[in-house]
Amino acid sequence: MSPKHQNENTVLSRSEVDNAAAIENALRIVIAQRPLMRPKTGWREVLVSLLLNVVVCCVLAGCLKIAPLIPYRGMTVMVAVIILDSTLRVFFVKVVECYQHYAKEETRRRCLCIPSCSQYAIVVLKSRHLFGAIYRILKRLFKTCQGWNPKMDLP
Repeated sequence: MSPKHQNENTVLSRSEVDNAAAIENALRIVIAQRPLMRPKTGWREVLVSLLLNVVVCCVLAGCLKIAPLIPYRGMTVMVAVIILDSTLRVFFVKVVECYQHYAKEETRRRCLCIPSCSQYAIVVLKSRHLFGAIYRILKRLFKTCQGWNPKMDLP
């Protein structure tokens, strides 16, 4: 039999089922009692970060217009992408912190994952490049954080 078929035919013992249920209940208790972070980020910080991104985009667009005149054009484009990536990640972190500040408690307690989806988003945005972070956040929101079972999913 292949390993896939062996797993389908495996019968769990009563103690394994009880252990799984105990772990699930312990996770539910931890999730219900975890403190909700309320950062002091408000709409003002989000708007300032957005304006900073607009200014950076305008400056980079100006730099890229004169890029054909620069001997190392590829290097200029690469630096522009790195700067844009870092400023956009800061903007998205501010948006998530603003959500944490203003969202209702019952909305934020719906997440059954450890760490919460908003905390996961902040950690991933600070540690990954922008597109990798967005991919992981969307995967977490639409795949991992579904259903009724609590989950532990570390970035």
